[in-house]
Amino acid sequence: MIDVSEVLNDPDVCSVFTIQRNPGTYAIGGWQAGQPVTIQAYGAVRNTSGKEVEMVNEGDRVREMMTFRSTTPMYVTSSVQGATSDVLTWQGDQYRVLAVKNYSEQGYYLAVAGRMLGS
Repeated sequence: MIDVSEVLNDPDVCSVFTIQRNPGTYAIGGWQAGQPVTIQAYGAVRNTSGKEVEMVNEGDRVREMMTFRSTTPMYVTSSVQGATSDVLTWQGDQYRVLAVKNYSEQGYYLAVAGRMLGS
């Protein structure tokens, strides 16, 4: 396998963005939110292609979607991870992660994220 993590850390093709992770647990009464965590990340941010939209069933309902490739893991809502979908902030706009592909064998993670209203 080819490790592309070196490219994802190259300032000529990558950008800084933040990951807002909202951990918590399911308990009696529903979701109990924990303390939010902000993670500084670095990677390639590009417009989402048609192939990547196929990963997300609701992709045609979202007006602006971006694809984030980074060596930092990104997550969708999961009781296993114990968190709601990550919110990525890039160039002042917020994007909620809708789908993630784990390409850690090649040195990165790919997240398709939809722009949140009001950002």
